[in-house]
Amino acid sequence: MEAPAIHPRLRAALDAFRAAGVTPTDEEIAWLVTLRHACDNPSDGSLGWLMGAPLQFGGADWYPMHRLAECWFLRANKLLGGNQRDQVDAYLFAHAHSEPGDVTLRWLSDAATMRDAVRKWSEGLAIPDAALDGLVDRLRVLDGDADSVPDADAPPAHEDATTPDNGARFAAMMCKAFPGASPEFWLTGVAASDARDMLSGVSDEGFAESHERTEAIKNFLKAVKWIWVNHNG
Repeated sequence: MEAPAIHPRLRAALDAFRAAGVTPTDEEIAWLVTLRHACDNPSDGSLGWLMGAPLQFGGADWYPMHRLAECWFLRANKLLGGNQRDQVDAYLFAHAHSEPGDVTLRWLSDAATMRDAVRKWSEGLAIPDAALDGLVDRLRVLDGDADSVPDADAPPAHEDATTPDNGARFAAMMCKAFPGASPEFWLTGVAASDARDMLSGVSDEGFAESHERTEAIKNFLKAVKWIWVNHNG
């Protein structure tokens, strides 16, 4: 029995490496195979999570982050940057307060208020520290986050770099795509990842142009670039 053929795009990348005298490591080849698979196989056949359903763990409900929570966490992550545990707890806090319609986070906008609320809340969690990394990983999946390959050509980020809060632009874009729904709905009424999937669904022709596949192809191409950089300095 012969091994299955690899994708032509992957074959072309490997041929180009060899023609240039570059020999990818076994790990690099396995990396490319995995990333290429994600480009051409949108689903592994597993049962997807119900839209908007919370993950129940440690006696708490963890919701996919709505857009208000995403904006709040970006701010909290920056303001609480001196303490990694505070950042992790803020990430969990954002998920615990992302039930549709929950606007709790709107009233926690400065560092002192954030830190006080997050620490008091985290003291009541019935989750051992050893389980936190696993919970964070599960919440990333719940939010639709995929492992992203960094851009090899991107300049290094500066310590004081800030991420802009584009909540207003996000709401405006969704309202334009779906007339009749209020900005508040898009900020707190639905998970941000589900909203982006909806937007992708009305703007794309199908999987060939889907946001998911576009990001997968970008990751594959950036990985190819990293292998060139790793072998050529």
